[in-house]
Amino acid sequence: MENNFDVIVVGLGAMGSSACYYLSQNNINVLGLDQFNPPHNFGSSHGETRIIREAYFEHPLYVPLVQRAYDLWEDLQQKTTNIKSDKLENNESALLSDRLFLKTSGLMLGKKDSGVVSGAKKSAETHNLNYKLFNSDQIKKNYPAFNIPADNIGILENRAGILFPEKCIKKYLEYAKNKGVKINYNEKMISWKSNNSNITVTTDKNVYYTDKLILSTGAWIKEIIPNLKLKITRQVLFWLDTKGNDEFKSEKFPIYICEKNPEKIFYGFPDLGTGMKIAFHNHGQEIKPDNLDKNIYSDEIKEISDIVGKYFPKLKTNIIKSEVCMYTNTEDENFIIDYYPSNNNVIVASPCSGHGFKFSSAIGEILSQMANNTSLKFDLDPFKIQKRLNR
Repeated sequence: MENNFDVIVVGLGAMGSSACYYLSQNNINVLGLDQFNPPHNFGSSHGETRIIREAYFEHPLYVPLVQRAYDLWEDLQQKTTNIKSDKLENNESALLSDRLFLKTSGLMLGKKDSGVVSGAKKSAETHNLNYKLFNSDQIKKNYPAFNIPADNIGILENRAGILFPEKCIKKYLEYAKNKGVKINYNEKMISWKSNNSNITVTTDKNVYYTDKLILSTGAWIKEIIPNLKLKITRQVLFWLDTKGNDEFKSEKFPIYICEKNPEKIFYGFPDLGTGMKIAFHNHGQEIKPDNLDKNIYSDEIKEISDIVGKYFPKLKTNIIKSEVCMYTNTEDENFIIDYYPSNNNVIVASPCSGHGFKFSSAIGEILSQMANNTSLKFDLDPFKIQKRLNR
């Protein structure tokens, strides 16, 4: 029957598109559904660039997972592009080429006891990762665009860099479609129900039947599982004009995450041709995803201007463009990757609390393994859904 599938994936952003890619390699009948037309700018997987880093300040448990993600991103780039190097080649435009990953190195900045610095150091030492420790003067000498407070230090990891999310999602979905996955855009799931034999998925256009269901709907996951304890926040991204200053280009300016204080962490990217991107991490107002306000307000501009004036004094806050995206946050900011309660035929892969895109290659592989009942290489106990449910 044309409406019967082995696996249906709902939500084709970072996790869902990756799941479709890996499922397409298993010779099974797969349907991918998305209420929009990905890659799009309505959720959490847009904005030109995403950081990938190995010395993971959030917790050492993420390091093996991101190491697998690195390998899989390299594999995707080799399979779907002609890019062979992790550095720019022959006047290549990182944003305009097929490139999916660019190595820049990365700085974790803050006071010695800050969560960002101490956490990155702990992960590096736990997993024997190479890193360098810089004081503020050394940072200014090596990276002259930065003006770091005297009591701040930096952890430098050479393996860090940039992923290009829209291009990654596009490659995943193109590959999956070419391998026979049916992809339906602009089709929203209304409901699902499960019985002993299969799962019924009802959309605004059709009814489908499947053996397995993967729910990777990002900020909309709460519409599907209302008793999840989640906070959806609005996040603002800015791109600033660097006036062609070479100090802000990728050869001299790494990706960075800086903890001014525990409540104010900001991050940024080198200028790849559209300006220096900068944003606050997990610092937005709580919203509902269908009511996302995409306007930018004067207090938001002032807040980022204050940061730019202090940390990047060679740069004026001349905003080229801005965008708004969403974080879907658990209370402990860990992921949810688990089977739906009491139903091992339904898999939940959301949310990622604003730090998930880099892992999506590895998580897509894991979701495919879960759907195919194959053994997993990673301990998913920290990502169980039960602890995130309201009782």
